[in-house]
Amino acid sequence: MRRNDLEITNLNKIIKILDKSPTLRLGLHDNPYPYVVPLSYGYSIKNNTIEFYIHGASIGKKHNLIKKNNFVCVEADYIEAYELTKLSATTKYSSIIAYGKIFTITDENERLNAISSISTHCGLENLKINKNLFKKVKMYKIIVDEISAKSNLYKK
Repeated sequence: MRRNDLEITNLNKIIKILDKSPTLRLGLHDNPYPYVVPLSYGYSIKNNTIEFYIHGASIGKKHNLIKKNNFVCVEADYIEAYELTKLSATTKYSSIIAYGKIFTITDENERLNAISSISTHCGLENLKINKNLFKKVKMYKIIVDEISAKSNLYKK
């Protein structure tokens, strides 16, 4: 990280960034260019490791690329403000970038926990799950191997 003074390493602060970040951008391997798709997401913490949850149709480009290569990159951020400075302008932001592996969730209880996590993160805690639609949805878990976070909101 170029700006060590902006680095966030505390897991609780990283969680606060995730709680405020509305979208997870999933980066997948494709040829010749990477493929990035914005997604709604949820997450959990297991043994101090972040697991992200996403969902989608069982067919399509994202699904095909995940089947080919399960190494992924994700990014989430939020912007609080744009500010003028003495010399220019700046963005007041927080962000994370993480690397990990993505897996299809097949266990029914884990699928339900994942969709509940996504719904909660999106502010839809009371979402009633349509079981017929839910059977058709592909659920994924991303187990994070490495994460970095930064923010200029707390800079002194």
